[in-house]
Amino acid sequence: MKEKDGMLINPDLSGRNINLRLLFSVLYCILWSVALFGLNASAQESARTLKKVDDWCRECHGKEKKLYENSIHNKFGVSCIDCHGGDSKHADKETAMCPIAGFKPKLSKKDIVELCASCHNDEQMMTPYGLLTNQYDLYRISIHGQRLFEKGDTNVAICVDCHVTHAMMKPSDPRSLVYPTNVPKTCAQCHADEKLMKPYEIPTDQYDKFVGSIHGDALLKRGLTRGVPQCATCHGNHGAAPPGVQDVSKICGQCHPNERDNFNKSPHREAVDKGEMTECDSCHNKHDIAKPTLELFDTSCGKDNCHEKNSDEFALGQQIKSLIIKANDTLDNARQIIKDAESAGAYTTQYEFTIDEAHTNIQQVSSRTHSLNKSEIGEYTAKAITASDSVKKDIDEHFKSLRIRKVGLGIVWVFVLATVVALYLRKRRADQEWQNRLALELSEGPAPSTGSGEALERSEGIDSGDSR
Repeated sequence: MKEKDGMLINPDLSGRNINLRLLFSVLYCILWSVALFGLNASAQESARTLKKVDDWCRECHGKEKKLYENSIHNKFGVSCIDCHGGDSKHADKETAMCPIAGFKPKLSKKDIVELCASCHNDEQMMTPYGLLTNQYDLYRISIHGQRLFEKGDTNVAICVDCHVTHAMMKPSDPRSLVYPTNVPKTCAQCHADEKLMKPYEIPTDQYDKFVGSIHGDALLKRGLTRGVPQCATCHGNHGAAPPGVQDVSKICGQCHPNERDNFNKSPHREAVDKGEMTECDSCHNKHDIAKPTLELFDTSCGKDNCHEKNSDEFALGQQIKSLIIKANDTLDNARQIIKDAESAGAYTTQYEFTIDEAHTNIQQVSSRTHSLNKSEIGEYTAKAITASDSVKKDIDEHFKSLRIRKVGLGIVWVFVLATVVALYLRKRRADQEWQNRLALELSEGPAPSTGSGEALERSEGIDSGDSR
């Protein structure tokens, strides 16, 4: 032991302490290096795993990536693995797409429907988005679902055939295959395919017929989407099924309630109940529905299996047709009279209102023809004719009164003109007389005048005054 600065120091222990401190310092540095390296490696791995799980899929599936980026699923965070499964923590194909990791290889049509239903049939999951959760149940009872689940028919349409697998859009998006103006062509992908439809003995001309119909014109050519039916309006979408014979008027009646109610009051209702005819499509057809005209009383009533042209039923249709034609002709005549009156400067607004009201009665006749109640239809056509006749009478009286006023005004103007002419002639005659008298005086020479004598007398008077 040595004493240094009043302290006892053991040389052996001092050296040992130095070595220990050095050892601890080295170990400390090593531990920190390992820790920092480990954290850095962990951070890099975390960055790799925090990378969007879909990015690994998109590196190989570029086409699907492009479609998916614009989809509604991408907007709300539905990822590839939500539908396809797999391990999102690995970029290598073997690990990420391992069946043990839950990867779903190519799914069958039945599996796809059930996969979609795993989310879309969950009320808790769909409530925030305001989506219905009965699509799966409806599909199961549809003709498509029945053939798929009960008969194993894989030719039927499933969710992705209409909604597209990766480029799924909201139905309100014009790019969506189920947007109203796109629905007919979407259905036609299958239903216009003769080869596909042949085993089911289903015609394939529905799309072409619909395009040429009044509904197709409004939907596809004029772009109207509200109040215009397309395939799903009548057949349903997820619960697609052909309407039964007894259901046609109910379906058509959703848009045409007055026609349906009047049809149910007609003799045709009894014929439908007996199975002797179908409902609306008996006269208006199915997909190629044309704008209804009065020609239907000839073509529909007199077609095969309906009414003979010498029958009472056919005659009734012709009588109703005649009532409507007469009312329409009367209205058209009244409109022309109003137009002529307006061109002549008459105030016609009140008459236009009357004719518009009369036209409303004719519009009601259109739906009431389905009742085949001639007397009731006659009441409405009579109202239209009465209104038209009233307008024509009022306008005729107006122009008659106008003609009388014009005649009276003409008489006044004739009197004024005659007076002016008389005054002019009188003045002209007076002027002529004065000119004649003046000419006579000039021809006889100057004559003594009273004025000259007076001047002479004044002159003499002045002279006499001056002399005084």
